[in-house]
Amino acid sequence: MRRTESRGDRVSRSHYRLPAIAGQPCSLLPTLFLLSSRGLLSRLILILSSSSPL
Repeated sequence: MRRTESRGDRVSRSHYRLPAIAGQPCSLLPTLFLLSSRGLLSRLILILSSSSPL
């Protein structure tokens, strides 16, 4: 049982470490703050706006 518990912990930890692309809104905010703090948010917006037809 300890092995299954350790596996579940590893999966949950790795799941929380995944980027916002995973689909969870709770993980979207931290990644946005992280990107904005690094100054990459503007680059991401530029890339998305340039790739979008609008």
